[in-house]
Amino acid sequence: MDLKGLTKEQLQALGLNEQQIEAILGAATANSKTGGLPFPLLKINFDMDFGKVGAWAYNPQKDDDGTITGYEKIYDPTIKVRFLKSMYQYSKYDSAEGKPTITSNIFELKDAKKAYDLKTGTLISQLKDMDDGIKFQRILLGVIEDGDERKPFILYAKGSFLFELNDILRKFPNDAHLTHILELGTKKNKKGTVVWFTPTLVNSEELDQAEFLKRVKEDAELISKFNEWVEQVNSGGENDNSTTQTQVDDMEEDEDNIEF
Repeated sequence: MDLKGLTKEQLQALGLNEQQIEAILGAATANSKTGGLPFPLLKINFDMDFGKVGAWAYNPQKDDDGTITGYEKIYDPTIKVRFLKSMYQYSKYDSAEGKPTITSNIFELKDAKKAYDLKTGTLISQLKDMDDGIKFQRILLGVIEDGDERKPFILYAKGSFLFELNDILRKFPNDAHLTHILELGTKKNKKGTVVWFTPTLVNSEELDQAEFLKRVKEDAELISKFNEWVEQVNSGGENDNSTTQTQVDDMEEDEDNIEF
């Protein structure tokens, strides 16, 4: 039974105590604020009304129709982050609508050949015209290092954005990204009237052992929550596939070519 959709009165009628009710309602509220994700999104801002176009933008705020109305914070000109874990996903896009029609399970890179359509269970490798409309994306769990405050985020990366991000992360092999704070900027790319943005590495700072150990427990808790979300999505629960679809749409917004 899914308790997250019940009211406080209904939960009381089931015999739950105040602490249990607060935990359930709190989780449901947090879940709705992040669109079903375990943590807020980190994106690129494309609306000059919200701040500098091309700047890093944290936690999109949306109206009832799902339209972004602003962000919790714009990071300009750079943002400092640590990446904790990466997973991957396929989406197949309809060429006419430009929207994903198939969304695979979320997988580790070594399991790419086992990815399947969440709705039908069809192996992605068995789909016809695999190169036509299939997009590969990386889903990253990270933490913004904002002074003494650390904010967890989810970042979706694909296309040229993903290529540049992969090049950055290759500089920190064997989990070295866990012990390094990466200062990231963005690069404006232009072809004709089309403009898009890709990440750049401005600087990196290695944490000393004491500072890293301060973060270990919190990192482990974030990774555990991220893993639970991945398992939930891949289990095909009632909310999970729509959640994945929504976030793919969010990432597609970042990848849109903007004309100026």
